[in-house]
Amino acid sequence: MLPKLVPSPTEKYGTDEKIAYVQQMLVELAGVARAEGADMLGYLLDMAYEEARDVRKRVR
Repeated sequence: MLPKLVPSPTEKYGTDEKIAYVQQMLVELAGVARAEGADMLGYLLDMAYEEARDVRKRVR
């Protein structure tokens, strides 16, 4: 289990808002990974972003 470092959105937000939050975190993490030369990790985070985008399309 991963440690909880950043508080997640509260329950008052809907699924779309929560997944949008995940997408934003993924963009930021991918940038950090690339800046540190972890290109494969950046790529995997990009793929996770795309999956989150697809989830948001299905939820709407």
